[in-house]
Amino acid sequence: MNGRDFPCGAKALAGRLDAYFDECAAGGRKPTVNGLCLAAGITPAKMLSLLRAYDSGETPPDFPEVQVRVLKTGQMRLCDYLEQQSDSMSILKAKQPCYCGYSDRPASGGGDGAVRVVLRMDGANPGE
Repeated sequence: MNGRDFPCGAKALAGRLDAYFDECAAGGRKPTVNGLCLAAGITPAKMLSLLRAYDSGETPPDFPEVQVRVLKTGQMRLCDYLEQQSDSMSILKAKQPCYCGYSDRPASGGGDGAVRVVLRMDGANPGE
């Protein structure tokens, strides 16, 4: 799929996503990435590749940037919704790259992953 094949323009896409979120709220359903993609008319894999390219500063070839920004807004609304929830499924979803990509572990800074512990027996404070 390229921008010429995209099912609708940016305004129509924003309307579709708004309607999806409104439908979820009215029906008591939780919004999902798959639902967001169904509303947008693209696959989850395509959405993820577009958003990754956008987040890294690239403009996807043959795909209008304005539509990618609308998709990014939809993803951010989905993340905002998940952040407001406290059930374990919402927490697990928020950790998935296609949702928010949060991590409860610090990123590896290289090295061997070892923890360094400094034990001083002379009473000196290492912060001084």
